[in-house]
Amino acid sequence: MPKVSLLVPVFNRAELLAPCLDSALAQTVPDLEIVVVDGASTDGTWEVCQRYAAADPRVRAFHDEVNTGPARGWWRCVEEARGTYATFLWSDDMLKPTFLERTLPLLADDDVAFAFGAAEVGPVPGSGTIHYSYPAGRIPTRDFILGSLPVNSSYPVSPACALFRLEDLRRDFMMELPTTPPVDLTRTGAGIDLLFFLNPALRYPSIACVPEPIAFFRSHPGSLTVDDRGGLVSLGYALVERWFARAHGYGDICRPVLVRHWLHEMRTRRRFINPATQARQYGYLMTAPQLVAGGLAQVGTTGIGAVARGGRRLLRAVRRAGHR
Repeated sequence: MPKVSLLVPVFNRAELLAPCLDSALAQTVPDLEIVVVDGASTDGTWEVCQRYAAADPRVRAFHDEVNTGPARGWWRCVEEARGTYATFLWSDDMLKPTFLERTLPLLADDDVAFAFGAAEVGPVPGSGTIHYSYPAGRIPTRDFILGSLPVNSSYPVSPACALFRLEDLRRDFMMELPTTPPVDLTRTGAGIDLLFFLNPALRYPSIACVPEPIAFFRSHPGSLTVDDRGGLVSLGYALVERWFARAHGYGDICRPVLVRHWLHEMRTRRRFINPATQARQYGYLMTAPQLVAGGLAQVGTTGIGAVARGGRRLLRAVRRAGHR
C-alpha cells in the first residue's frame, strides 16, 4: 500500500488540473498515490483524469455520475484513499516537489498532530506572496488553536499546505455542525477544512512547522481564495470557529461576523429577515437578542438604514430583545 495519499477532488478544472497533477507526480518521495475524484465535470476534466491514470499507475481516477457538491467529493477521496498519511490537493493548486520530503518525516513523531508549511498565494507561481511562514520546530496545540480561531488568522485553513494522518482526516471529517438544528457545511465546504486542523489539535500535544513555501495556492476568479460566494465562505468559517470555541472552552467569538452576514442578507434581499429565523439557521450559535443587539451597533455603518422598513423592524426587534 502507498505511504501517502494525495486527494484531488475536481469539478470543471480541465485547464488547471494538469499542473496540479504534475506537481503531485513530481514529489521526491515516490511512495504515494494520487486519488482524483471528478464530480461529473462537463468541460473535459474527466478526460484529463483518464489520461493521467493511463500514463501512471500512481494515479487512481474516479468519476461521479452526478455532482453532489464539493464536500461529498472530498469525502469520496477519503473513502478511496489507501495511504497512512494524506492531504487534500485542490485542483487549482500545486505542491512544491519537496512537499512530502519536508513534511513526512515530521509525522514519525506520535506527538505531532500534523505538519504544515508556508504557501505562496498568487495568480501564477513565483508572483505571489508568502503566507503561513513560521520558524522550523513545534507549536503547542493550544497556541495553534488560539491563533486559528480569530478572524483573519495567520495559520492555514486550507489543508493543501499540510500533511495529516489519513485516520485523522476520516475521524475529523464533519459535513455538519452538531448543533440543534444542525448547521450544514456542504454548500461551499468552508469550515470543514478548518476542522481538519482544529479537531486533531485537541488530541496531540504539538504541531510541526516547515518554514519555507511547500505549496502554491492559485488565486483566480473561481477560487475560494478570491470568491467569497456572497458571504457564504466567511459565514462557514465563522460558524465553525464559534461552534468550536464554545464546545471546547475557547471563548465567545465571531459575533460581529454573524451579525454582518445577517445585515448583508437583508440588504441584498431588501427585506427584513426575522432574527429568530436567522438564529435557527445558525444552529442557535447566536441568539436572536444577540443578533439584534449587534445589528443595532452596526446599523450606522452597514447601510441597512437604506431599507427603511427593515431598519424600523430592526429597531423594534432590538427593543423587544431588551426585555428578554
